[in-house]
Amino acid sequence: MSGLEAIGQGFGVRLSPNYRVGGNVKTPSGIVMPMEDFSFQTSLHYKFENGLMLDATYIGGPTSIKYKPLKWEPWENLGEAQVRSFMMGVFYERNDNDPAVMPYGGVRLGNFAVNSLNPDFESFNKFAFSIEGGIKIPFSPHFGFFTHVNVLAPIQFGEGEIFRNRTGEYDFTASPGLILFQFNLAYGIYFQLY
Repeated sequence: MSGLEAIGQGFGVRLSPNYRVGGNVKTPSGIVMPMEDFSFQTSLHYKFENGLMLDATYIGGPTSIKYKPLKWEPWENLGEAQVRSFMMGVFYERNDNDPAVMPYGGVRLGNFAVNSLNPDFESFNKFAFSIEGGIKIPFSPHFGFFTHVNVLAPIQFGEGEIFRNRTGEYDFTASPGLILFQFNLAYGIYFQLY
């Protein structure tokens, strides 16, 4: 996992491979979840002089829909899918002169979608929020190392099916609230051009 960040005149771009780990959803037919896998994140942000940043981010990557009818049974693969998320947020980055470590953190709002590649299952798209943070360790004024953690949670406002099954074989209905958590871990290098 590595990343690249380039910034010029207040604008910045971060490119970062991630490793995604997901939670699971309990339904009447059993437990269902997107499989953990690698994903890719790209962000565009504008940084103000006081350290505040406005951010737009896209996260995407492959996954599989995993299922097991009972807790102690093995996982079954119900088909391949793509995880996609587009979010906007506000971040703050420590802005001291020549810091040894530059922590940053923020929140984003947007969507979380799982696009099924199996015709037996429909895709879903939910409102989501994320809490994120990380650190930058500068090696020079324009180059350094960063690490990043993203906790993303899709929300369902009413009872509904996750991975709706067109054959009627499965009932993946889930209650309202936080459906599952997705954890994205990344690290890499960054470049600053100002």
